[in-house]
Amino acid sequence: MSRSSIVSLCASSLLLAACASTPQTPNKYGHNFDYEYQTPPQVSKADADECGQRANTAAFEAASKISDRAAILFGAIGAAVQIARTRSEMNSTYKEVMKSCLREKGYELEDAE
Repeated sequence: MSRSSIVSLCASSLLLAACASTPQTPNKYGHNFDYEYQTPPQVSKADADECGQRANTAAFEAASKISDRAAILFGAIGAAVQIARTRSEMNSTYKEVMKSCLREKGYELEDAE
């Protein structure tokens, strides 16, 4: 098996693994991506929903600014890198905006959350 075939096979496996880890039913925001940040139990449902909507919107805006150049230039490997960057950006933005919103509402959050 040639080196390029092995690289292509590995890249395809990465893409399949990334897709397989995505939930198959839409979440409360209507998409198939679940954020890593979990709202603390002391937060009311109304506040969690309001802040969650704000954080979800911000996460998608941040993800839309990530260049797709890697996927275009490097094919499957670039696409795998882009997927990882997008997931990371969405998770970090969601967490940051969610925590900021909850603090605005008067919740005291630990730094570990």
